[in-house]
Amino acid sequence: MNFYAFDSFQGLPMVNDSDVFPQFKPGMLCTTEESFRKKIKSVNLPENRIRLIKGFYQNSLTSEL
Repeated sequence: MNFYAFDSFQGLPMVNDSDVFPQFKPGMLCTTEESFRKKIKSVNLPENRIRLIKGFYQNSLTSEL
């Protein structure tokens, strides 16, 4: 099985309607690619089966993908 990880590595994006979930701020939940890869390794997921797709969903999760 392959694992596809979509992440901007920039944290949460800015949203137009901040009243929906005011506890979530832009940049929260930010991590680095290095930290993510360390986490993968720590739970023994095979790195050769992991594909990282960087970017926010609206830019990276496309029909071409």
